[in-house]
Amino acid sequence: MSFGKSFERELGKNTGKWVSNVIFGDGHSTPYRRVGSTQHREPRRTQAELRHELESQRIAADGRNVNSPY
Repeated sequence: MSFGKSFERELGKNTGKWVSNVIFGDGHSTPYRRVGSTQHREPRRTQAELRHELESQRIAADGRNVNSPY
């Protein structure tokens, strides 16, 4: 099977799904969703940011223990 035939079949399949979604709505067929939509979620933190926060907490905890009477 050539690349052109595969491309035509995939294009037809995706177009058919889009038309079906428009006519029948998302409940009937495969819904169209955006993968990159992260407006309501907190952005992921990098490893460096997490390490920095942990190190800051450790330093703050050590500072409190230095002046401890025990």
